[in-house]
Amino acid sequence: MSQAALAWPRSGWQQRAATARGALLPATIAVAASFVADHHGGPVLLYALLMGMVLNFLHEQPHVQQAAQVCSSRVLRVGVALLGARITWDQCAHLGSHTVLLLMACVTLALLAGAALGRLLRWPLHEAVVAGGAVAICGASAALALSEAMPRHRLRPQVVLYIVVCVTCLSTTAMVVYPPLLQAMGIVDARAGVFLGASIHDVAQVIGAGYHMGQAAGDTASVTKMMRVAMLVPAVLIVGWAFRERADADAQVPASARPWFLLGFALLVTLNSVGAVPPALRVLLVTASQFCILVAVAALGLRTSLQQLGKLGWRLPVLLVVDSLLLAVVARVGLPG
Repeated sequence: MSQAALAWPRSGWQQRAATARGALLPATIAVAASFVADHHGGPVLLYALLMGMVLNFLHEQPHVQQAAQVCSSRVLRVGVALLGARITWDQCAHLGSHTVLLLMACVTLALLAGAALGRLLRWPLHEAVVAGGAVAICGASAALALSEAMPRHRLRPQVVLYIVVCVTCLSTTAMVVYPPLLQAMGIVDARAGVFLGASIHDVAQVIGAGYHMGQAAGDTASVTKMMRVAMLVPAVLIVGWAFRERADADAQVPASARPWFLLGFALLVTLNSVGAVPPALRVLLVTASQFCILVAVAALGLRTSLQQLGKLGWRLPVLLVVDSLLLAVVARVGLPG
């Protein structure tokens, strides 16, 4: 047994104290990533990932290992639950039935395409579904939430991290490329907002691209994207149920944890819809959600080395790029006239 393992505290309160001390590392990374993004621009999630991977050597310490596991799981669930404070049912209703149906088609086709492309590229089905969900719904947040609904033994942490890195890069690329393409095609204002909200993965990049094209496009893009985020609830429930059934069929494999955090998400959406969440509290909850997800991403970075990431090859990026292009085509074809 290693000296590090022997040094790990035995009692429950000592373990919790050590874990809390270890959690200061991903929290500090999250603060540093936010500082860099605020002062120099760029995707804050990607900064947190890269900083976490650079500090991967600290993950050898037992209290950091335990803290990274807790932050990439429990803290993540809190962050996803608090996402509900950004959404109301009225926002979804204002989109109109055509846009809602378009978003449902986009999410469904991107998820199915992710699974099909994974099979074509000989990539494990569970990881391909997580990749498809990241493209279909809300990028890094969806990848992390869907990974929580899967049987733990089916997913490699470095693959989840690779998905987060790739979809963040794709979102940033789309934020730069899509607005001039839409202007060249004569798609502006609300129609442009619907396309951007339906096709770009991460929320921050949707907002950036939308308001770059004007107030109307930005407002519509934000609401459209929030509707896609709301689809995270049924997607995680359906995916978790489907793959839990497979896990239960194998007597040697335990079922994955039930995604109870989605109940918190749905409850917050409902409370926000009826005006039970004061504006100041809503801002606080949204900020807390962003920070929790950022801490979870930093913890995921700590758990994965650059060497492990480099061994994953080209298939997963190809899957994500093709699925993203398919999503953009479906969003363009289905745009309201």
